Amino acid sequence: MLDTSVIIDGRIADICETGIIDTKLIVPRFVLQELQGIADSSDKIKRNRGRRGLDILKRMQGITKVEVQMHEANLAELREVHKVDERLVVMSKVLGPVW
Repeated sequence: MLDTSVIIDGRIADICETGIIDTKLIVPRFVLQELQGIADSSDKIKRNRGRRGLDILKRMQGITKVEVQMHEANLAELREVHKVDERLVVMSKVLGPVW
């Protein structure tokens, strides 16, 4: 499961291109929404980071060796959790291992 900072950082795309990752990567919808919010920021630096993240995600979707799956994350357990990092932890616990 990928979070916003990992996507923006971009090294995950480089790792995916090596073929070392052979499992599905999950991007929760709320992470994508956070990326879009950063990309729409009035702050130029934040906006550039957000756009970079969206570009990295698009690049990863084009790598045939890796499956990138968007997850809607409509889980009852997430209704009371609002911070993205906390939502990732809760979602990971609920979904469990995906391999």
